[in-house]
Amino acid sequence: MEKESSGMILVSVIVPVYNAGKYLPACLDSIINQHLQEIEIIVVDDGSTDDSGQIADRYAAKDSRIRVVHQENAHLSAARNAGMQVAKGEYIAFIDSDDWIESDMFSSMYEVALREEADVVISGVTVEFTKENRVHLDKIGEEYTERDQMNFYSLFVQLSELCLFNYACNKLYRTRILKDRMLIFEIEAPFEDISFNLQVLKEIGTVSIVPGAYYHYIRRGEITILSSYRAGFLEAHKQKEEVLQSFFYHFEVDKALSDDYLKRMKVSDYCIYLHSLYWQNANLSRKERLRILHVEFFSSSKLKNIVRETAAEDIYQKMFRNLLLYASPWFAEFFYSCLFFFRYRMEFLYRRFRMLIIH
Repeated sequence: MEKESSGMILVSVIVPVYNAGKYLPACLDSIINQHLQEIEIIVVDDGSTDDSGQIADRYAAKDSRIRVVHQENAHLSAARNAGMQVAKGEYIAFIDSDDWIESDMFSSMYEVALREEADVVISGVTVEFTKENRVHLDKIGEEYTERDQMNFYSLFVQLSELCLFNYACNKLYRTRILKDRMLIFEIEAPFEDISFNLQVLKEIGTVSIVPGAYYHYIRRGEITILSSYRAGFLEAHKQKEEVLQSFFYHFEVDKALSDDYLKRMKVSDYCIYLHSLYWQNANLSRKERLRILHVEFFSSSKLKNIVRETAAEDIYQKMFRNLLLYASPWFAEFFYSCLFFFRYRMEFLYRRFRMLIIH
């Protein structure tokens, strides 16, 4: 029997999908069963080659709140933008198709949005590492609302430290502001969320943060956007850097603070990019990796100076720092080849080692 829509839409839930057939039913079930029923669910099938599109169509046939947009593959940002174009709810939420949410997520967040007249509501996140049988909570201690834009930079820093700012999926956004200001996802993975949120923060007046970690972000150890080599990574990094510079200028952030943030970000991003050269889907030859190491890393005196001036934040950055400053491209190639051989061929031992260095 088809489930009827009640008419008034409080939250438009946008679910971009690409080849997530194994996980999409659990995701959609968690959205359908929300306590807040006045929602619409916009599934954007981004050119999937598995059964994701058919699964979405079957769900739509049973629940009139669901509609499916089928499009050629245009990647995550374009899929989210396509969903925003047709959204009719008072607020917009984004849910990734391989994650799930707790049944009181939208009722709890919408209640706060209504009470505080918030333009954005932010929740905590439950990060599930399935292969390590480990759960990590990113959350604040108690509910908090900020109405003074002069404090938005401090809020950005606080939320970034708590790993709550960069996500788009743990937020409700007031639809009218997104559409009136023509705010869309402009930068591709893996920096689309932080860039979008920085633009949003410049345009809003009230932000509420709630302690509930309703969103379940599932880390399965599979190849995802976050663990995929992307040839355009450094170009996306430069675009993110420009968005951040505009953000810092808008909020009149002290230059010493903004420069320090940008340096730490560059070290982190370049460390991630170096690792991505050895990820399973990179398909780069040893010759290609050596060329990238030489051109983008070891020949850049600017990068070396920034790394030299910036304290390493974890063991991976320490390894990156020592290799860049004191080794050669050939030794770095040998070291990371061995490290990632260990990671992919002796996964159990690697994960035990990773757990030891985390704790």
